[in-house]
Amino acid sequence: MNELVDASSAAVGQVVGTFATFPLDVIKTKLQALKVGEKAKSSFQVLREENLLRMYLSKFPTKALQQGSSRFTYYFIYSFVRRVFRRMLRRKELGTLMNLLVGYLAGLINVVFLCPMERVSTRVMVGGREEKSPTSSVSIVRSIYEREGIYGFYAGWTSTFYTATNPAIQN
Repeated sequence: MNELVDASSAAVGQVVGTFATFPLDVIKTKLQALKVGEKAKSSFQVLREENLLRMYLSKFPTKALQQGSSRFTYYFIYSFVRRVFRRMLRRKELGTLMNLLVGYLAGLINVVFLCPMERVSTRVMVGGREEKSPTSSVSIVRSIYEREGIYGFYAGWTSTFYTATNPAIQN
């Protein structure tokens, strides 16, 4: 039961934080997605092009789902694996190295859930970069699956072996 409480509070905190910084995240992603040779824009230009209300209504739900569920699954897995290790080692608390290992394992397991949602969320935020590119979450999922199959949702997953250390160290 503690795993569920930890995971839920982490997810709610993440969604609130994402809501507060969402316009900045959209601006950053849009600026990073500029095509080669495309004229650079300022953050204010991107913000003017994006209708703030429309941005929150059309793009935020996907980002919130991705961020909240990622944080939820990470903390749920982390709490569960930590409990298993404590029982296995017959300890009330784990040391720093064991906690890092547990966090790293939770991060790796979380990739199964995180990669597909992150890929779709990024495409939603960048949305409309090409003439016929889909912009809704459902159409993006369909497009990725039709073009690349199930493996298309895991593009870049190998870098997760390295980035899984971030949540382990942070938490």
